Amino acid sequence: MVSGIISGVCRNLAKEFGDDVKIYSDDNARKEGVLDSKTPLREPNFFVSCKNPSSRKVKDRYFTNTRLLGNRYLRSAALCIECRWFPDWEDVLERLFLCLEYVRVESDESENATSTVRGNTMQGEYVDDVLNFFVSYDFFVYHEEEKQLMEKLIINKEEMLWR
Repeated sequence: MVSGIISGVCRNLAKEFGDDVKIYSDDNARKEGVLDSKTPLREPNFFVSCKNPSSRKVKDRYFTNTRLLGNRYLRSAALCIECRWFPDWEDVLERLFLCLEYVRVESDESENATSTVRGNTMQGEYVDDVLNFFVSYDFFVYHEEEKQLMEKLIINKEEMLWR
């Protein structure tokens, strides 16, 4: 699901900023030196990564007026989008707030299944000519457990008679 959220964020960035901006979402770009500050080619680009994923079991103490929810987990994907070599970082920050609030996520299991997640905490930080934009997306995951049912039940008929 986290990779689906990263893909959705990359789609939203491409839609908002167009083809003039490069978007990287894996560490290969960092390893190849594309995002190195000493690179002579300084095109505006984004680097999307998941910094701090978390998970917790959903119980009624988190949600009032609900029963115990079984095998449901609330996961959070905290993403960091590094924005490099943009001339006007304040404008980029405002556009990021708008375009990353809602992200469509395509499910891995089915081609037609899509869902929308909402960024619940967003903040930007401009340090050393790099705008770091942090956004967190929460979603629910259900883990099915295989329960072994009873195979046979032998009943002694004599004990079942009512007296």
